[in-house]
Amino acid sequence: MVEIIKVYRESLPALRLIGKRYTDSDRGIDGGFGKT
Repeated sequence: MVEIIKVYRESLPALRLIGKRYTDSDRGIDGGFGKT
């Protein structure tokens, strides 16, 4: 459990950077930023 929590916490800053970098207009049909 500790490892999972650790990885999750480390990924938060990356998600915040993506949130600042991309706007709602860049979101996909599912509301995410994935280019699939």
